[in-house]
Formats: sequence, C-alpha cells, structure tokens
Amino acid sequence: MASQLKDAYGFALLATGEDQRLLQASWAAAKKRADSWSAVSKQLRSTSSSCSDTASGPDQRRSLALKPLVRRGIPFELRPTQWFQLSGAAARQAAAGSGYYDKLSGINGLPVNMLLQVSEDLSPGIFQFRIHPLFKKQEGMDAVRRILCGYLQHNPAGYFRGLAHIAGFLLIVMGLDSEQQAFWTLAALLEDKLFPYCSGQGAYGIKVELRVLDTLVAKKLPKVASHLAKLETNSTAVTPSWLSSLFTTTLPAEVTARIFDCLLLEGSKVLQRVGLALLKHYETSICAASHPAQLRKVLDSRAARLYDAESLLNTAFKGVGAMPTAVIAGVRSAAAAAVDAQMEEQRRRLELIVCRTH
Repeated sequence: MASQLKDAYGFALLATGEDQRLLQASWAAAKKRADSWSAVSKQLRSTSSSCSDTASGPDQRRSLALKPLVRRGIPFELRPTQWFQLSGAAARQAAAGSGYYDKLSGINGLPVNMLLQVSEDLSPGIFQFRIHPLFKKQEGMDAVRRILCGYLQHNPAGYFRGLAHIAGFLLIVMGLDSEQQAFWTLAALLEDKLFPYCSGQGAYGIKVELRVLDTLVAKKLPKVASHLAKLETNSTAVTPSWLSSLFTTTLPAEVTARIFDCLLLEGSKVLQRVGLALLKHYETSICAASHPAQLRKVLDSRAARLYDAESLLNTAFKGVGAMPTAVIAGVRSAAAAAVDAQMEEQRRRLELIVCRTH
C-alpha cells in the first residue's frame, strides 16, 4: 500500500514499500556525506579568489580533486552555496558587479514575443512546478519570472523550451532568498557548463546534445538502438524532455539534485552519461515495447519513481563505458554540422513557400 511522503525539497511522493526503503536509504546516506564536506566550504572560499577574474569557474586541478566527493553527493544544506561556487556563478557575479541583476530582472526592454514566451512557459498547463509549495505563492512565481526575464536580457539567444523548469528547480533548491544566486548559477550552467561551444545558444545547444545522445546510444546500447529503429523512432523522440529540462521534469527532485551536483562541476558530458544510464536501466522495457507512444509512457512513469540515485549514477559513471573528451568533441562536431544542415534546409523551404505565396 502506498503512503504519502514529501522529499527534502517539498515535493509530494506517492511511494510504495520498496520506494520508501530506497528513499530512507538515500536520506541516511545523505546524512553520512555531510561529515565529508565539513572542510569543503572553507576550501572553496579560500581558492575562489584565484579564479575570480574569469567566468570559467573553479580551475581544472580543484575540479579534479572535488569530482569524487561531488559524485557521491553534496549534502542538502550545502547545495545552495556549493552550486553557486562550483558552477563558477560566484565568479560571474563578482565580475558583473553589483546591481547587474537588478537592472535585468524587470520586463522593460524585453520584446513582446519574449514576454509572451515566458508567460506561456509559466502557464499552469506547461509549468509543472506549479504543484510545488514555492510556486503556489505569487512571490515564487514572480521570482522565477524575474530570473527568466533577466536571463533573456542577459543572453537573448539562450532561451529554449524547458528553461523555466531549470530556473524553477534552481530556485527550489537554492531558496527564494537566493534569487540572484540562482540567476547566476543558471547563466554559468548554460554558458560555461552546457553550451560553451555555441556561446550559450540554448535551443541550438539542446538540438546538438540530443543528436549526440542518439549517436552514443547507437555505439553504447546497440540493442536499444536496434529496437528503436524497428519502431521507426530514436532515443530523443521517446525522451524529448530529458535533456531540454535537464531531467528536472523526469526524475524525482532528490535524484535530479544529485545529477546537478555533477553537472555544475563537470559539464555536458554528465547529461549524456545520465541519458545513457536511464536507457540502459530500462533496456528490457524498451525492447519489449511495441509502439513509440507506449514506450514513452512507460519510460516517463518509471523514471518518475526512480529513487535510487546511487544505482543510476553508478551506471552513468561506471556502467556505460569510457567517453573520452576528444571522442565526444568529434561526435558533437558532427552533430552540430547535422543540425546546421537541417536548419539550412528548413530556411530554404521557408523561402520557397514565401516565394510561391507571392
């Protein structure tokens, strides 16, 4: 029999007995991790000044030293400050100077089409986090709207469908009183960690990463790729929101937070590893599906109740094989070329339609 629980971030959970066991084990492990992090905050503060003249975040040597610790999970109470530091957001805020966010966070200066996009993405039918206590209050909705409007003025090319959920999740984890820190963490995440190769162009970057995932599925999970081909679909068609929302609408919040721990330190390769791990985790179900719509429904349902972060991340970092940076760069370059070709073809078709109408 299922019973009602709430996770550490205030989301209601409908958990069965086995789900509760996994949740309790996860919470116990999180308490143990707190001791390992007792000196980390001091270390980050003492070294952050050495990289404060750039927006690139922690230097490579410090990142390598922290990687094993971060992969084991940042304690709940330390996440707001650690995400702000590890992502490079603190350095970005310092470089921008005081008052920068306040100037951006209003709606003045935003084109009407962008204002309409923000309003649509925060509407009840689309913004799934409206069920969260933070966004049942007007002050929560106002804060996430300010972050989105601010980011659109900071980086007009950075908007994409799913951004509202990412901003909302950062605000849930970091807290309403850390609105400005959440904004800078969003900027660092998108521009330094996920899409530095395309200057933070979010919609373009997501298209590229989706193609990268599909290529990696063919290489790493041939059974999955083969069955998807039989269904005349591919991995990104049955998992459309995984990467575009950075798993915030796919997995339980506490598992997503563990992914963000790694993502904010290590960058976009984490997205690919987690995507592969999820597909590997559900390989049997995928290969048993007879229709893409059925498969998508099954994946959404099962992922929403995947509470075992340890198992998922162990598969992501140890169970999908090596992913050398040079190899991923080559795959990404080919994916970007394919996206460019597709966009050019769409442009030509549109021009042809316009010419015919005249």
